[in-house]
Amino acid sequence: MGPTVWSDVRPLAGYWRIPWNHSVFKRCPYIDDCIGYDITMKYFEQMNSTNDGCVLGTEGILCSQCSPGFNRDVAVCMECSPESLPIRVAIVVVALILLYLIMSCCRNRLKKQWRTYRPLYRDVLRIGSIIVTFSQINTSMPTIIDVSWPPEFVKFLANFNVVNIDLFSLVGVSCVGNFDFYIGFLAMSCLPVCIFLWAMFDLWIARKHMVVRVEHMQEQEKLIQEAEALHMLYHITDTDGGGSIEPKELSILLIQLGWQATTSQSYEIMQHFHDDGTKTWSNETGQLVLTEDEFVESMIGNKMNTLLEKFDVLRVGATRDKKTGEIIHTKASSKETMLCDRDHLIKWVLSKRIMAHSLAGATMLALLAHTPVSRKVFQFFHCNNLAGQNFLIADYSIKCWELGWWAFTPVVFTVMGIFTVGLPGAISYFLYKKRKRLYTADIQQKVGWLYEPFRKGAEVCLLLLVVCWCCLLVL
Repeated sequence: MGPTVWSDVRPLAGYWRIPWNHSVFKRCPYIDDCIGYDITMKYFEQMNSTNDGCVLGTEGILCSQCSPGFNRDVAVCMECSPESLPIRVAIVVVALILLYLIMSCCRNRLKKQWRTYRPLYRDVLRIGSIIVTFSQINTSMPTIIDVSWPPEFVKFLANFNVVNIDLFSLVGVSCVGNFDFYIGFLAMSCLPVCIFLWAMFDLWIARKHMVVRVEHMQEQEKLIQEAEALHMLYHITDTDGGGSIEPKELSILLIQLGWQATTSQSYEIMQHFHDDGTKTWSNETGQLVLTEDEFVESMIGNKMNTLLEKFDVLRVGATRDKKTGEIIHTKASSKETMLCDRDHLIKWVLSKRIMAHSLAGATMLALLAHTPVSRKVFQFFHCNNLAGQNFLIADYSIKCWELGWWAFTPVVFTVMGIFTVGLPGAISYFLYKKRKRLYTADIQQKVGWLYEPFRKGAEVCLLLLVVCWCCLLVL
């Protein structure tokens, strides 16, 4: 027999011998890709050690990479066919179009016929978002938590890799070239940018449709929309949620509507609001306030305009000549305001609704994309030491702590700062800054969907969930 050396020792099936240190064997990320001695088979059936190594279609460190002309489907590298890439791209595009059409159809039906099911629709979206997020975390477990996972469990989780929104894996781009972790990271980093561009496009289209809709509205519908707009303006102006408008709040409203109304002028307007003798004060405690009905009636009629002219309230940007007393108008002051034009009022309020809707949709998509993008960020720092050499676990063709790795670090830190940390940080700052006004109409319209499922006082729960998801990714 002679002496035995380390080169005579064979790796077990599912393990890979380190070429630069024959005494070290490492478990392969895909067990079936590494050929070795199988303890379940008889010795004489596997005496030829030259077969040890990677199965056909795999190569590289730990047999983790597919050979040229092969693409990893779930956990197995399959040989590419000429038509595989076009078919995959077509399937992804058709699936996205169908998803968009289904969502659009549901939203339109909810607006017109299924109003009763709106809460159910929102709950289904939230449940779906939670399922997708935890599926993303589960698929990361075998690569992040370094334990000997059962092969069948790893294969099972690989079936859900679609939730990671990795388009390169979905369409099988490795069939046409070598796309390493760096290119995949850049592609994934474009996902938040695409969400932003989609939100801007959706906002632009919605505004165009809104303008056309207002222009073709019937008179009766305009009256209804005007009343709704005024009621909405009332609630937006009532910043403290007290159910009435005070002089300071009226001043803010009039300034937004294009009038240079100071708090003292607003006080005088409200003081003389009932000169017709209907009542002296607007409530029993002697405070000057406007109720919702009084506000809407004064806006629809000429009462507010009459009071503004009486107390010499000028348009924003206009001045009065000291010698002649003549009002000098500028481009800003000559512009139509909502008080003067009903269509302008309707368009302004509908624009706020459209903006809130687009913001909610973009933020929801961004939160959904937060986990897979953050997963890529954390994977960049997750390396495996193989007999003194560090390799990126997500792509064993890349060595950690070397020049190429360090050169890519600024890109990773940029994405981490702007998206991974910036998105929940910006939402946290907004909620903290507006914490006393979270249940006013203006704030609820913008971000109310974020904390609607939670009890009052527990609005930050969603952000705590996002932080917990990130912690699970970096265990």
